[in-house]
Amino acid sequence: MVYSGMYLETGPDKLYTLIIENERISLSEAAKELKTSKDIVEAWADAIEESGAIHIEVLLSDKFFLSSEFSKIKMINTKRVMESLKFSNATYENKLNEREKALDARSKKVIKDFEKASNLKKENSKLSKELEAKKKELKTWFETLEKKEVLVNKKLEKLKIKELKLDLKIEKLNALKSEKKSFKVSPEYYQKINSSVLKSVKLHAESKREYRERAILSELEEKYLPQFLN
Repeated sequence: MVYSGMYLETGPDKLYTLIIENERISLSEAAKELKTSKDIVEAWADAIEESGAIHIEVLLSDKFFLSSEFSKIKMINTKRVMESLKFSNATYENKLNEREKALDARSKKVIKDFEKASNLKKENSKLSKELEAKKKELKTWFETLEKKEVLVNKKLEKLKIKELKLDLKIEKLNALKSEKKSFKVSPEYYQKINSSVLKSVKLHAESKREYRERAILSELEEKYLPQFLN
């Protein structure tokens, strides 16, 4: 390229000159010599290869640039190389933009998923606490219910015992009523009882009268007997 009567050497020119001088050079070495990134040097090499000036050898360890045997010219078709280079750079830039967009979209999705997971974790924590509180409440309720059930069972047992006692009393009363109905007292039995009672009353009255008489006599003796003796 000629500018103001001077030749301006481009990046691809420098790479081509380096390849011609070394005949074979690796991508890493070329990038180091030109103080340029590997991606840019590789794009330059692809453009130069398309012009037929060099050959690229791809190995597992690295890429190698070789000068073509049929090409000894140091000046290359700058216009053609630059057009190819622009296309390669545009393609590379588009790829970078696509990767950047993909990474940006992925980052947004990751952030969104993280926020969603965080919200779910908070919600789960809240639900776990509420569930634990409900469990404690139910446990207390069941314990209270069991205590009440025990008390009710005790009261039922007492009622059953009372019912049994009442049934026994009723049976005894019914038996007594039956005996009373079946038992017949003769008039002679009543006469015997009456005469026995009368005798007891008479004996009691007589013994009471005798006791009083004795007490009076004893009192008179104590009061008047000493006077007569004097």
